[in-house]
Amino acid sequence: MIAPRVPFALELVHASLAFTSAAGLPPVNWSLPDTARVMATMMADLKGPRASHAYVLPANAIGDMVDTMGVAQDLGALTVADTDLDWAGFLPLYRDVLAVYDGRVAAIPTQGIMMQLYYRRDLLAAAGLPPPRTWSEVVSYAARFNGTDLNGDGVADDYGICLWRATCDGLSNPLAAILASLAQSKGRHTGFLFEPESMRPVWETPAWEAALLLARNLTAYAAPVYTLPPTPLMPCFTQPLFTQGRCAMSLGLAGQFKSDSNPANPLSVVRGRVGSSVLPGSDTVLDWARNAMVTCDPDTCPFATHYPSTLASPAPASAAPPPAPAAAPPRRLHRRLAAHVRRHARSLTAARAPPLPSPPPLWVNHVPYAATGGQSIFISRLQPEAQRLATYTLVAQMVRDAGAWALVAGPGSEFGPTRTEQLGLDGVSYGHWAMYGYDPDDLAGFLGAAQVRVRGAGGVCV
Repeated sequence: MIAPRVPFALELVHASLAFTSAAGLPPVNWSLPDTARVMATMMADLKGPRASHAYVLPANAIGDMVDTMGVAQDLGALTVADTDLDWAGFLPLYRDVLAVYDGRVAAIPTQGIMMQLYYRRDLLAAAGLPPPRTWSEVVSYAARFNGTDLNGDGVADDYGICLWRATCDGLSNPLAAILASLAQSKGRHTGFLFEPESMRPVWETPAWEAALLLARNLTAYAAPVYTLPPTPLMPCFTQPLFTQGRCAMSLGLAGQFKSDSNPANPLSVVRGRVGSSVLPGSDTVLDWARNAMVTCDPDTCPFATHYPSTLASPAPASAAPPPAPAAAPPRRLHRRLAAHVRRHARSLTAARAPPLPSPPPLWVNHVPYAATGGQSIFISRLQPEAQRLATYTLVAQMVRDAGAWALVAGPGSEFGPTRTEQLGLDGVSYGHWAMYGYDPDDLAGFLGAAQVRVRGAGGVCV
């Protein structure tokens, strides 16, 4: 098997060794190149001997593995019948979208990622603002807080939003997340980069211009592009200036929350003040047939969220000093806190600003953006049948046993909930998260946003 030499893959290696040792079998022969060489190693095998039985790759490699390389085995019959793997337990995004290509189950998800909006709860509360619902509101919020003192150092030089990171393939994600909500208005089968019927590219439409304009406007209030290489305390999946209290908002993966709310992170000054929300959306969307932007409504955006009110005028905001770190809740509170998470999730589905006397209807197209989608395991169909079945058995066991909770809930990874039982819906599930000492209010907001996000029927762009 080939996998990158990164922590989650090493967990797979340990799980495979435990399985083969218990079964009295020889250990798996792993090839673990570093991240700089992993793709070259993969391609050397795929274009050469094709000797590997399985490949650990980003989920968005599924098209290449099925069509271009012709390597991925159809696993549909096995996954449906495998009660131990519990295929239905995977969240729909990872089970039905990122593991399926042309109607075939072509991969087994290991861990999933998803972008969210993170914001300073204290700043928005002081300004009387709910979480922003549209990208235009994000621009307005960023303008409100940019050039003020957000970290309490007495200097008004902080930023409205942390947006761009030059390292870790972070430059393209913000623009793609914005574009998705403009171009993909009728679910995941709608075009994103291309219109499926004509293959017309999105950059020949007004949605592209609108996305670039929003990105430019956000950049005017954003922190400079972060160019420093990742470190253990400032890993790839975070925006370090948000962690340091210098940005009012940030776009990031689940690791942003886990790093910032981690009591063991000495660089975080925002623990206890981290808010989480689904990605903002757009109240105008692309009509591909007319090549025009139209107002989002139940016809043009069938999966849109209806907000019954517009925003109130913001009050002046001020930064508050960080509170003392909260202790992890005792286990007897886990059930009560899990209920708090569910209430928070329900509250995110409706606007919380006071209604205007005659508010215009506001329909917002929110599109979950999964970037690369996380990591999946592809089993080669080119090996003998008995070896393919043995590989599947091993892979299914690894996915079940490879420290799933440590990778999902632990502070050292970018991954978030991938299965239903990881959403914090009950006391046991919540306890797996709480054991890492995250601030209870930060955690409630993060899991609440995750629950809203995975329930959405809209599109997913990878």
